[in-house]
Amino acid sequence: MESILDAYAVKDKSNYGRLIDLGCTKPATYDPDNDEVVVLGGGASEQVFQVQQLKGVETCSRLQLIVRNGRWRIKKKEIMDFNDKWRRSPL
Repeated sequence: MESILDAYAVKDKSNYGRLIDLGCTKPATYDPDNDEVVVLGGGASEQVFQVQQLKGVETCSRLQLIVRNGRWRIKKKEIMDFNDKWRRSPL
């Protein structure tokens, strides 16, 4: 898992927190056939996407990607909590 994070994520405690808690779900939390992905904005070196699950738990997530050393990396993931506020979430 660490090699995947090294390749695709910015190294910080929240992104690498999943190495401590390898929780996962079955089925996977992302379903390309049922989830809605919206590009919220960005530029040449940063993009923000929102992923809304339309079935099941109906979680709303936001992913921020940045270019680092010429490659796109996930900077952070946030989820909408029950108070309609974004909070940081491990990848």
